[in-house]
Amino acid sequence: MDWNLFWAAFGAIGGTVGALATAAAVIVALWQTKYSYKKKLKLSFTDNITIVPENGSAFYHYIGVTVINIGNRDVVIQNWGFDLDDGKKIMIVPDTSPLGRVLQVQLPHRLQIEEGTTLYYERRLFRNVLEKNISNRKLQKNKKIQFYVMDSTTQMYYVKSNKSAQDLLSALSEQEKNQSK
Repeated sequence: MDWNLFWAAFGAIGGTVGALATAAAVIVALWQTKYSYKKKLKLSFTDNITIVPENGSAFYHYIGVTVINIGNRDVVIQNWGFDLDDGKKIMIVPDTSPLGRVLQVQLPHRLQIEEGTTLYYERRLFRNVLEKNISNRKLQKNKKIQFYVMDSTTQMYYVKSNKSAQDLLSALSEQEKNQSK
């Protein structure tokens, strides 16, 4: 047996294993660098938010999308709204009423790590928009409504309503009837 050949082969195998381990370490290091700057938002939708001022003189009703930054860096929210079936979007702009100015966050809004906020839209106005777009066939009655939040890099984050457009419209109309009694 030629021991020089054995040790040369052993060294070649060891060098190959070392090179593979180094390559794996580089890949893991690059992945960790990318992951440490990852943006990620968690969205949830609710169709029944009631706001009562301290004096309790009136009740105000809203729908809302709650946005929580669960990523590893700050995210700047630019705008929000919901999608129509034809690919167009309805952007919801801030309410300029006195109560709306208190409730609404000013967009663009910087959402820090582990911070959350709720974006409000008056329920009556939302019901009117639903009625109009269902009757114009821009929203299908049996599909859930997809809300979006767009950040400063135009990345979109989505959440779907828990009810179809028609069910949501019926629920909103029923809630308004009950509140007017």
